[in-house]
Amino acid sequence: MTLFLSYLLYNWSLKQAKEVSEELEKTTNPLVCEELGFSIESICQNSKTVNFNVTNKNNLEITGFIIKGAGLYPEDPTYLYSKTIRFKVSPGDTEKIKALKKVTLSQVEITPFTTKDKKDIYCEDQSIKKEKKDLLQC
Repeated sequence: MTLFLSYLLYNWSLKQAKEVSEELEKTTNPLVCEELGFSIESICQNSKTVNFNVTNKNNLEITGFIIKGAGLYPEDPTYLYSKTIRFKVSPGDTEKIKALKKVTLSQVEITPFTTKDKKDIYCEDQSIKKEKKDLLQC
């Protein structure tokens, strides 16, 4: 009985590890991310949104951004902030983006993603971080 349960648990854990590995492979692709590049100008925030201008500086269309941030007060239940925004930015274009938020941010990290073969490719190595001194009031 113990051997049988060990066998089942072993096979289940292998299957789980394979699925997680495949999912990570789907969501990152260094070759695709090399074609993705952007810059952020004039980032600011007000009580409801974080606003920034983004310029696509490379050859691949950006299809969205993950915005992660931290508030001013760690004891605040909304201290950590994360938002995914679908917003297309073509190569060479500059777009104004507004993202809703619930807390005044002390730092923010913006990660671009693109879509290839109907799958989102997240390019964390292309992320841009801004600190409190860069997050002026709008």
